[in-house]
Amino acid sequence: MKRPILSLALLIALATAIPAADVRKAISGTVSDFKVNSLEIGVQSDDGQAIYFPIGPETQVVQVPPGERDLSKAKPARITDLSRGDRILVSFVSGLTEARRIVWISATDIAARNAAERLDWQKRGIAGVVMGKEGNEVTLEIRSPLGAETTTLVVDAKTVIRRYAPDSVSFLDALPSTVEAISKGDQVRCRGNRSEDGKRLTAEDIVFGTFLTKVGTVTSIDLAARTVHIADSTNQQEIAVHLNASSQVKMLPDVKTMFINMLKANGASHDTHASEPPQKTMDFGSIMAQLPAGKLEELKAGSMVIVTSTAGARSNEITAILLMANADGLIKMARMQAQGGEGMSAAEAISTLHGGMLTGPGGLNIPTIIP
Repeated sequence: MKRPILSLALLIALATAIPAADVRKAISGTVSDFKVNSLEIGVQSDDGQAIYFPIGPETQVVQVPPGERDLSKAKPARITDLSRGDRILVSFVSGLTEARRIVWISATDIAARNAAERLDWQKRGIAGVVMGKEGNEVTLEIRSPLGAETTTLVVDAKTVIRRYAPDSVSFLDALPSTVEAISKGDQVRCRGNRSEDGKRLTAEDIVFGTFLTKVGTVTSIDLAARTVHIADSTNQQEIAVHLNASSQVKMLPDVKTMFINMLKANGASHDTHASEPPQKTMDFGSIMAQLPAGKLEELKAGSMVIVTSTAGARSNEITAILLMANADGLIKMARMQAQGGEGMSAAEAISTLHGGMLTGPGGLNIPTIIP
């Protein structure tokens, strides 16, 4: 899971080292262009601006590893080392038009760090729905086709806790939080070290949020606005589902094949007569990450979708974290498995699927915090 690349602590450290009078504001962003003739570097800043700044003989470049909070591990570099896609923090001093210092983080290093982070989250991470909390311990329920199990998260002073912001689908927008803010029904993704019996996990990182899950029929698609209008299967309310650059669209495959592959991938057999019980539970968030990516253009009016989001400012508008398209087969399968399923709403049918795998306290929940 990604962490903020250039931290507030690093900005403060740099700011205190530079005279405050008549100094151009520091620039933080991603390298986008080079103007060789005018000796300028283009940056797509973190606040969305396209900015060019000049460089000169006195411009210093230092490289730092991803995630560092100060310059203690900085090493000298050259302007010619920079490439498009690299992250930089540019600072200026009074009396000098050109940039005084460029703090550089290589895109290659960032990609390697992110890959290692994702692998570590897969190896040591769990996802579930909060069942209860007592002091610094949080009880998670983790559901799979094999049933539900609980794990206790132990939070200490070193645990980094973040909460998704309203209407945001980006982990970088997640805000620092506390264990006191975690409530029953919230969805949590956590990584840390498990106890020998697997019942407890000492949390190093926690990200949580209060998520909505909507199941509905696509009524119209506005490609220009990247908005899908759906009729909520529960009450037929019209909902505008907005998609931005961080929203994920996943295409559900043939459901029978999907669940067999999911069971195999998680160490379980689809043979219900197997003598040995499977040893691993299913992490639905990781499974979603493995599904093929879809495109908004592939959606069709009349098809069923499942959408997850944080709670928005308006009840009839949400920003999608994950939109699962091609859900008609999944819902049909759920209704067939449920006794009297033909009379169920789509959400009710899915909540019974495979022993309530997608169900959390208070209704339908699909863990969607994917590193």
